[in-house]
Amino acid sequence: MLIVALFRRLASACTFLVIIAAGVLTLPSAVRSSPNDIIVTLAHHGTSVAVAEGQRLIVKLEGQPGTGYGWELKEPSSLLQTSDPVFEPLSASSAAATSAPMVQAFRFTPVRAGSETLTLVYRRPWERQAAPLRTFTIQVETTGRFAAPSPSAQTAALPQSLPPVAMGSDEGLPAAFNWCEQGICTPVKDQGGCGSCWAFATAGVVESAIKRIDGVERDLSEQYLLSAGTHGGCDGGMPAYDLFIGATPAHQTEAGVVYESDLPYTGQDAPLTRALPHHERMLAWNSLFNADVATIKRIIREHGPVSAYVCAGSRFMWHRSGVFETDESAACNGSINHAVVLVGWDDSKGTRGAWRLRNSWGATWGENGYMWIGYGISGLGQWIDYVYYDRLEPGAYAISGRVREQWHGTAGVSVSDGSRSAITDQYGVYVLKNVSPGTYTLTPSRSNAAFSPATRTVTVGNGKNAGNQNFALLATYRISGRVTGSFGEGLPGARVSDGTRSAVTDANGNYVIEGVLSGAYALTASLSGYTFTPNPLWVVVNSDVGGQDFTVVCSSCTISGRVVDSAGNGVAGATISDGMRSATTNAQGFYTLISVPPGTYTLTPSHSDYIFTPSARSITVNRHLSDQNFTAICASCSINGQVTDNAGNGVAGVTISDGARSVMTDAQGRYALTNVPPGVATLVATRNGYAFSPSSRSLTVDRHLSGQDFTAIPAPYTVSGRITDSAGNGIGGVTVSDGARSVVTDGSGVFTLRNIPAGTYTLTPSHGSDTFTPANRTVTVTGDISGQDFALASPAPAAPADYTVFLPLTVR
Repeated sequence: MLIVALFRRLASACTFLVIIAAGVLTLPSAVRSSPNDIIVTLAHHGTSVAVAEGQRLIVKLEGQPGTGYGWELKEPSSLLQTSDPVFEPLSASSAAATSAPMVQAFRFTPVRAGSETLTLVYRRPWERQAAPLRTFTIQVETTGRFAAPSPSAQTAALPQSLPPVAMGSDEGLPAAFNWCEQGICTPVKDQGGCGSCWAFATAGVVESAIKRIDGVERDLSEQYLLSAGTHGGCDGGMPAYDLFIGATPAHQTEAGVVYESDLPYTGQDAPLTRALPHHERMLAWNSLFNADVATIKRIIREHGPVSAYVCAGSRFMWHRSGVFETDESAACNGSINHAVVLVGWDDSKGTRGAWRLRNSWGATWGENGYMWIGYGISGLGQWIDYVYYDRLEPGAYAISGRVREQWHGTAGVSVSDGSRSAITDQYGVYVLKNVSPGTYTLTPSRSNAAFSPATRTVTVGNGKNAGNQNFALLATYRISGRVTGSFGEGLPGARVSDGTRSAVTDANGNYVIEGVLSGAYALTASLSGYTFTPNPLWVVVNSDVGGQDFTVVCSSCTISGRVVDSAGNGVAGATISDGMRSATTNAQGFYTLISVPPGTYTLTPSHSDYIFTPSARSITVNRHLSDQNFTAICASCSINGQVTDNAGNGVAGVTISDGARSVMTDAQGRYALTNVPPGVATLVATRNGYAFSPSSRSLTVDRHLSGQDFTAIPAPYTVSGRITDSAGNGIGGVTVSDGARSVVTDGSGVFTLRNIPAGTYTLTPSHGSDTFTPANRTVTVTGDISGQDFALASPAPAAPADYTVFLPLTVR
């Protein structure tokens, strides 16, 4: 069940709306009593009571444990055994406030017969030098036959086993961390006898935030939070962070912190009577319930000290040093009654690690106002609060809020004011910073998500940030189904809509509509040229819904496809027939048969120049069909190309053959080999005086082929001859040149010019100033040439002979 009173207080007081559900905080129940119990209260002070064997004496005295004050026995009893006291709320409404007055209940069991005065005093146990604030006495007489009388009363201790605690994943976290060691903690304060621990915890967290971000120490006024009267008073209260963000109590026109010097602490519920100076403003704050240890560590590390809540029992009050691991949750019946500040942790402390806790009971309590308390002890961790603080540009403001889903923060939601946006963090909090004064419309968004409200209108300025701009992520569901033809085949591309959202069917006809809110919807399906049954299809959504199927029939269907050759090029002019109607492919090879009634057909392609794969298609038509494709293979193919030289000029007279047929290139070097049947062919180019690249082409002929080109390379030849004198003797050492290359005659006057490409050349002999006949020779080279001879016309008269004349040798 919801704690109604706590909900009402939080709903009006918290920056972010918080719902406290069963299992988060628990109202303490009264001490169980029986008809044999004797119950006394403050009204019985100074009276007498008789307690018989088998009875219990229950003493219920009003106190306020959140202040550190509690009732305790002045002297041990010799007749009665007692256990640690438990705390009961004065009323359901007072239970909702931290540090509210409570009833402290002591349970006494007689252990021997006798008479004595039982005295209890009300004080802070660590301030034993101070006089008690109140005293309660009662004369007790115990009667009965006790089997095992105790020489002295004993105090029954609380169970010492540690309560279960969720540790969480501490990956990336240090084993120990303490903001006080970073110089962020501010001095310990004393709330006195006023139940204002909630105000001191709130102010302590904000003081540390300012010191952490701004580097300055501020002493905040807890009295301002008390006197505001909006979050509680000396009888307890709730976190008051929104007074430091945008809330303005009586007489205040701005929000923000108030310094102690502006309103000193009196520890009394004195209302505000004047406007006060306001200074730093927080951006946002948040509460988490039942967070695991690792999550609390991360928040402390990221945001600074946090306020937390604990069951402060009698042993908590008595704590002096060491690690406190006595779980007093039973004393509060599972509830919490005191607000504190957590400044760090140390995993090596105690049995399983401990928090560093700062109290508001003065520096004489515990270890200079601090204590180490084990993880999960006495309800610590059930509830924490923390703030968001940062510097803003001068004159700028912040807008903040939380996006939640079923009371849990939702990460990854974008919230925009139209000019800027922020993404919610892992706790669902967003902060829009540096917002100019004005009025804005906030809009949350996330894929396939819906929010309540859909938008918010908010105004910032005049010394107030805008907090508590919250949104709820609404539960959404999925609608799924399939669209099929009359033969059960899926129909792709159909759009199914619920009137707001829609989805398109995939290749198998399946669809899924995401982000559907609870409600009743009329689903409609649509696709041009189709009729759907049913249409609409009504569905009620309060969870994911499947099986929302449609059947489709086209009243006048189409069949479309494409005819291509083996290279994927469209084949124009092919006729496609279903036996009753036909269509001709266009220049890109596409065709469409229209007005086809539902039924079964055989598609057949035809073209005088082609055969087809497949030769036919058997199809069932109950929807528009596409991709009914064919591949065309030429029945009598052609092979085309060109033969060029290295300069790109066509070479005529080249024979191109596939081994069974041949053709000769024309003046531009082009050829067309026709009537080639489908199959594998090898093309070869030939012409005297040329070599070709490639030397041959291996082709798969299943279509008309073009671009089957060759390059003609002239073959290298030789030109040779002899140079002689007038007597016919060979002359060595004469140079013969064709203009591009040259050679010198050997001793017999013979020369050979090699590697001469086909062409026309001029041969010229030379040797000093000698002349030859003929003076030169013009030759056209299309093959090897010999007999290109020259004769010495006349030697130069003055030049010494530098050549050799070979004469016949006569042997006598």
